[in-house]
Amino acid sequence: MEFISKRLEVALIPEYQKEIMHAVATHPRVAVRSSHKTGKSFCATALALWWASEKPNGRVVLTATTNPQIRNILWKELKRLSYGRGFPVPAELPGIGMQWPDGREIIGFSTKESERMAGISGSDLLFIVDEASGVTENIFEAIEGNRAGGAHILLIGNPTRPSGTFYDAFHSKTEFYKTFHVTGHDASEYDIPGLATSAWIDEKLAEWGEYSPMYQVRCMGNFASSHETTVVPLSLVSEAVEAYEH
Repeated sequence: MEFISKRLEVALIPEYQKEIMHAVATHPRVAVRSSHKTGKSFCATALALWWASEKPNGRVVLTATTNPQIRNILWKELKRLSYGRGFPVPAELPGIGMQWPDGREIIGFSTKESERMAGISGSDLLFIVDEASGVTENIFEAIEGNRAGGAHILLIGNPTRPSGTFYDAFHSKTEFYKTFHVTGHDASEYDIPGLATSAWIDEKLAEWGEYSPMYQVRCMGNFASSHETTVVPLSLVSEAVEAYEH
């Protein structure tokens, strides 16, 4: 997606991000499982800007498991990328998103606001589901109903839960998705501030161990299975940590 890199004036975009962006433009359903700090938020917001700016009736719905994830991460990145980059200037919709005079828009809300997902339609519609592993099935059911008109969807996040729609995209339903797997090592090959570093990965390998669920999920982007003797699944631990941080 050379348009994105030129318009955003970004000197270096990891190759895997370009491949993901191109896939979303050409495939109706794309799923990305990744480790920490691989540039997921940049990828999601760059795609949102490209889609809304270039599609005649571009409409993007950004959703994540919590409002702070939308407000403090995705919206912040969206504003940073769009400011002074030559994109048509939209009007900001406080607490919701941004809208252009001709109706093109980027809106966002948490998956806890499931009632807002109903009835979203459009000829050039893109759903971006961040931290998709933690999203409940009723949200995915609502999205699928909205996709009947030809909408595209990107599922992206850390693979914390070994079940559900995000998990199935890489297992029982791979025929329906274009899938990507991005590890911390993939990100560390690029000298980009903020992305995972080899030093951090080595530190976590020593601290957690290669076969630790935390290392497999956070550094390698692998699904960690819940053993029958597990008292508290990793997915619940991750959700608790996220809730505490926000």
